[in-house]
Amino acid sequence: QQQQQQQTTPIHAHVERNQFIRFTLNAFIHLTQLEIFQRLFDSQFIIVASTCGTSMDTMTQFSEYIFSRSKSNHVSSI
Repeated sequence: QQQQQQQTTPIHAHVERNQFIRFTLNAFIHLTQLEIFQRLFDSQFIIVASTCGTSMDTMTQFSEYIFSRSKSNHVSSI
């Protein structure tokens, strides 16, 4: 039940205004990267920076993105 509740909670609900939080998305939710991006874009977020690289320990590739949403762009649900 908790897992189902997490999947229906908007991604941005865990981020307070004026805060920066860094975490691995796939550790918390079972959505594809495309589904995550679509939800963020639908909530008026934009990508302001991105980077990628390879972990030397595990030789796995990773990507990091910084999303931002302007206070004036915030669309509230009716």
